[in-house]
Amino acid sequence: MKSASNGFYGYQGRWAWVDLTRGQVRVTLPSWELYQKYIGGRGVQAALLWEKIRDIGFLQDPLSSDNRVIIGNSPLNDTPVPTAGRGSCSFISPLTYSPRPPAGLGQYPPLYGLITHSSCGGHFPNRLKRAGFDQIIIDGRANRPVRLVVAEGNVEILEAEPDLFEEINGQVVVRPTSAIINYLEKKYPGSSTLCLGPAGWNLVPYANLTTDYHRNFGRGGGGAVFGSKNLVAVTVWGNKPVRVFDPSKFTALARQLDEQIEADVADPQKTVSFRPETGTTWWLDRAFRGDFEGDQGGYLPWHNFDEGYFDPALYDRVSTAAFLAIAGRHQVSHRCRHIFCARRARVESGRFRGEGVRPEFETIALWINCCLVDREAIFYLNKRANELGVDTMSFGSLTATAME
Repeated sequence: MKSASNGFYGYQGRWAWVDLTRGQVRVTLPSWELYQKYIGGRGVQAALLWEKIRDIGFLQDPLSSDNRVIIGNSPLNDTPVPTAGRGSCSFISPLTYSPRPPAGLGQYPPLYGLITHSSCGGHFPNRLKRAGFDQIIIDGRANRPVRLVVAEGNVEILEAEPDLFEEINGQVVVRPTSAIINYLEKKYPGSSTLCLGPAGWNLVPYANLTTDYHRNFGRGGGGAVFGSKNLVAVTVWGNKPVRVFDPSKFTALARQLDEQIEADVADPQKTVSFRPETGTTWWLDRAFRGDFEGDQGGYLPWHNFDEGYFDPALYDRVSTAAFLAIAGRHQVSHRCRHIFCARRARVESGRFRGEGVRPEFETIALWINCCLVDREAIFYLNKRANELGVDTMSFGSLTATAME
């Protein structure tokens, strides 16, 4: 990570500081000291959030204009290193806001202002790096709905078009995430868009930021933070390559890693071997059988975690094999050409018919936790959650609690 003439090896050497309140963007060189201490996206972002908190004090309302949200990547993003396609998003979570002292804590103060980090795969993180930036640091609140365009080393704050909104029951809200992504990626061919959905616009504290239609910066409420800032979307594109110190040695190491991953995927004794076919749904069977806990029954939650085992005939409706039966072609993100963990899915008939992506293990498990054993309904709920920008795991857990 020695310094290069145009910035830093492994980095693009640009940070963008976006002040939505003033409508201004400032581009600076990164902090060499922070890169030496923290290397990647998550650590650097935590330090940048701490600098903000140190200046203004602990943030009691994460939905105020004082919150900061940072989107960025790490040195390995958009390099030949396999699986290096995930990005980082950090902010103060609205889920840690307590407006009144909670009962049972005695004289202890309410909890608020915790730093949250979220990770997302897909095309957006690497395309952000190709656009010429390592970190986008967003402060303030716009006085009208806006969006960002990050391209070829520049950042613009633009007014969000009326086409990104619709009226429902007399209220103007943003359109579903797929409509926003479709509109902006058609407007900017070759780009990738990260956006909030109706949940984020309405400040739901577990709202996601969505890209590639089903990839999410999930948990923690990043979508609500975007909504509180009147920020609808960030669209990125560019062709700036990543500089490395020793290209031949770096390429050789990346090839070695790639060959090792390919070998592990082909080895049925390795747990990664299940990824191309079943993805994370492989864990459904393992959890239901209780491979770590005994011969019968395990730790697949049922009825808000009252049980870890239930009628096998009911489980068969939502098992690993059940979701494999509706799986389609692979939905591959950058640098995951051997693992292929995500797949499309289709329900052919019935009230929940349609196309989307196969839900992940955690999403399925937390709807089973609500005693829902309808595969098509779980597929539909996952699809609707992505359209609304809702975190599926938080939504499932909240539903199970309400079910009580």
